[in-house]
Amino acid sequence: MSSWQLEPVADVEGVEAPAPTVVSLHFLRSALRRRWRVWAIFGVVGLLLAIAYTVKVPPKTSAEVTLLMAHDPSEDPARAMQTDVSLLETRSVAQEVIDDLHLAMTPEEFQKTVFATIVTDQVLRIDVTGPDAASAVSRAKTLANDFLAFRAKQSEDQTNVLVKGYQSRIDDLNDRINQLNQQYDELYRTDPSKASDIGSLSYQLSSQVSSLQQTIQNTTLEATYIQDSTHVLDPASVNPHGTKKRVVLNVASGVIGGLAVGIGIVLFFALTSERLRRRGDVATAIGVPVRASVRKLRRGGVLRRLLPRRWTLRRRELDVLLHTLESPLEQAPRRTRLALAAVDSGTDAQLAVAALAARLHASGTKVFVVDLSERGRLSRAVRRAVAKEPKPAGKPLAAPVVFRPEGVPSLAQGPLGVPRTAKLALPAGDPRRSAWDDATVVLTLAEVDPSLGAEHLTSWADRAVLIVTAGGSSAERLRTTAELMRAADMNLLFGVLLGSDKTDESSGLPEPGDEGAANLARSSSG
Repeated sequence: MSSWQLEPVADVEGVEAPAPTVVSLHFLRSALRRRWRVWAIFGVVGLLLAIAYTVKVPPKTSAEVTLLMAHDPSEDPARAMQTDVSLLETRSVAQEVIDDLHLAMTPEEFQKTVFATIVTDQVLRIDVTGPDAASAVSRAKTLANDFLAFRAKQSEDQTNVLVKGYQSRIDDLNDRINQLNQQYDELYRTDPSKASDIGSLSYQLSSQVSSLQQTIQNTTLEATYIQDSTHVLDPASVNPHGTKKRVVLNVASGVIGGLAVGIGIVLFFALTSERLRRRGDVATAIGVPVRASVRKLRRGGVLRRLLPRRWTLRRRELDVLLHTLESPLEQAPRRTRLALAAVDSGTDAQLAVAALAARLHASGTKVFVVDLSERGRLSRAVRRAVAKEPKPAGKPLAAPVVFRPEGVPSLAQGPLGVPRTAKLALPAGDPRRSAWDDATVVLTLAEVDPSLGAEHLTSWADRAVLIVTAGGSSAERLRTTAELMRAADMNLLFGVLLGSDKTDESSGLPEPGDEGAANLARSSSG
């Protein structure tokens, strides 16, 4: 009987999980500085929307009136003031104002325009909004009058109920007193002692009547005092701070809201993005050191006139990049075939290759340029770069030969190390073949496609430099590109990083213990 035995599969060498993103204050600040235009634009958009809203939606004018409220001294002033606010917010008061001013609105809609503020235990401020200043003042004045009338009516009704109850009690006591007086007259001759008791009782009831009459007087006087003391303290007038406050709040809310959205978007993409921006991360991914990291090479068309210092900065970055790319040419043998492989940096890499070719050509070096990019605009870029180089006295400086294969450039076979029977993109009978043979330096601009591999590059160059754009590629994409070039026996020298951040403080060397560090050690020993 045969049996199957499963052996444990070892981990594939070189395959690693992507390094986790370290979220720190420095990381967040760098992301915000890098994308400051994004959240700044959102802030400006929020400001413009706030201004448009303020203009298109006219503010409702607010009018305020201040009332002096008098209360029963026996009541708690705070509770009494809360009762007054409750009376102000009733539907009955709102309906009275609507009827007096003939407003086309419901009591509930009018109540939404009224705001009561308790200033002190006796001072009540009422704010009323309206479509214009005159309407707001009219509504505030009518509301104050109707509210005071409604409150006085409620106080009068309460007083009448109390007085009516006291008077009913007095009438009952008077009837009882009359009955006792009759009994006293009848018993005065026959039974004086009993008549004396009845007289005492009648006297007590008369005292109660006097006390109730005094209570009625006090209640009436207090009601009159409360009604007369409650009045308008400050007449209705337009609130001068309402419009300015609304404009300031709208503008501030728009700017803060826009900035919050912009900052949130920037931080979200910074935290969720898998694309590499640091020199150290890029070096670890491609397995070779990143010798130079420069900012963006391209300059804005409008800013060229307004900010000449910006163009000076871009020229400095280009000089640093060219100095780095010239280093392998100086250490190479007489004939150098160098491939500049662009990884998600086609336009910037094209600018770098064109500038390098123009500088070498101006110094007298025989240069042959091969364009394997998808867009195929390297020839025009080389002519522009040559035109900017200083020309020898009395001699026009012609551009170097730029060759672009027909068909799909990524599949074209070059004349380097290819059998004679193979179909070459630059055969021996081609007029440009002599320029290839005579060239001291052959520069090849290529874009490595993982689906096609990098075998075609070995027929055009024997050494390569990776040109990477910060934030343009993931670690997996860079690692795959470097592995494809090594699998094609291409000598990958180093990498350069374009569009880097000023806050990047990494060394540009692969981390110790990984494949990149081993490649660096092998290249150093070789």
